[in-house]
Amino acid sequence: MYAEPIAARLSLFQLQLLESLTWQLLETLDSSVRAERILKFAVEHVSREADLWLNHERGASRLIIPIGTVSDDHRQAAQSIPLQAHGRRFGTLRLWGLYETADEAFLDRFVFYVSNALYNARAYEHQQHVSLTFQNAAIGVTLPAIPGVIFDAVYEAGRAEEMVGGDWYDAFTLHDGRFVVSVGDVAGSGLSAAVTMVNVRQSLRGVAYVHADPVFMLRAAEETLRAQYRDRYVTAFVAVIDPVTQTCSYANAGHPPPLLRYEDGAVRPLLGGSLPLGMHDFDVDFEPNHVSLTRGSMLVLYTDGITEATRDPVEGERRLMRAVAALSTDTPDVAKAIYAAVLPTHASDDVAILTIRFGAEPQLRRWRFDPRWPDVAQRARQELLSELAAGGFSEPERFFAEVIFSELVANLVRYAEGIAELILERRGRAFILHAIDKGPGFYFSPRLPSDLFSERGRGLFVISQLAKEFTVEHRPGGGSHARVVFTSEGVPE
Repeated sequence: MYAEPIAARLSLFQLQLLESLTWQLLETLDSSVRAERILKFAVEHVSREADLWLNHERGASRLIIPIGTVSDDHRQAAQSIPLQAHGRRFGTLRLWGLYETADEAFLDRFVFYVSNALYNARAYEHQQHVSLTFQNAAIGVTLPAIPGVIFDAVYEAGRAEEMVGGDWYDAFTLHDGRFVVSVGDVAGSGLSAAVTMVNVRQSLRGVAYVHADPVFMLRAAEETLRAQYRDRYVTAFVAVIDPVTQTCSYANAGHPPPLLRYEDGAVRPLLGGSLPLGMHDFDVDFEPNHVSLTRGSMLVLYTDGITEATRDPVEGERRLMRAVAALSTDTPDVAKAIYAAVLPTHASDDVAILTIRFGAEPQLRRWRFDPRWPDVAQRARQELLSELAAGGFSEPERFFAEVIFSELVANLVRYAEGIAELILERRGRAFILHAIDKGPGFYFSPRLPSDLFSERGRGLFVISQLAKEFTVEHRPGGGSHARVVFTSEGVPE
């Protein structure tokens, strides 16, 4: 003999009731909503009164508000039915005053549906909690505090079931006064995309501290994908910005072009780019680009969740440009204002927006002179030392600064053509000295020249050993920009 299938022991009416319950539960993955629908169904078709006890992770129980009424005659006749799935008990369903339709076969199937529906919803919510906690920790960027620069950002998770994905934005300062911004999107969604996002974003950060070149940073991210995530594709935009010279160098790997808004409201996209990360071969490189920033201008970085929310990316881009152009100079929470103007309802995809506004130029000390004029260079040296003394630098520290200044000017004499510019800015306890020239440019290698008798390279090596930080980059229009960071042990943060 064999056991008769439970479905065969149910009437057509009972099967229709269970089917209606199934559809009600499939409409939501919220465990609380499912519990409410289960209780409502129970008091309509199973018993006069019902309640639920659900266990938390810490072992405590939560009572779902009872539904239904029952007379005192039935109060003691409660049935306590354990809820369990996959070998785990996670709650109890209590029923008072069973209806005639709730026979043993119906009740058995009802409890089976209820147990699995609640278990799956709770498992889903736990996974989402872990995923969102991970993504919030990854996205949780503390925006830099830079004089004359105002940052704002917004990140909104989409309504997709995964609720976690690969969108990011980032902004951080370098030791030499520049700052780096990036935005990107990993193809796909879910925890796997979020893990890829974190690794790509961190590879961009790590390389920036060693060599802050957008092309070099994207190359490193490309190699990260080749080595660890061969089936992933990532769009990314990276920019290195100098607030002193108000210049921006950037590279784009298949990402929607950021918008540059000028003070008069004109908006233009930052064009130029290449294929997304993961699609390059060894013969294709990233394209370097440069743009000048002006007082009152603003950069808007974003992911395509804001432009493709209506499935019409062309119209989405138009709406975005109109929203950016319509901003006033004193608009608070700029990123949120853009989001609200472009997306009146919540987006189905993740959305990340990062804005950078350039206000008044910070207080700077400037010297413009021909390095071959020793009297002017001498006066600039004395004024520099006076600034450091007023900033709390000790006599030995000022001596090292004087050596650095002398070597820097000597290098300008060798390589600069015509007028050079020295700029001194203060960042907290640090002073940053900028040396800008229009000559043929020079490179810096943080080691002594291979020829021990060579006179070239020794001065720059001395600077690198005495300074807190020393970087040199070529300027797009020709010449070099050297940055020397001075810090004092006696100056508090």
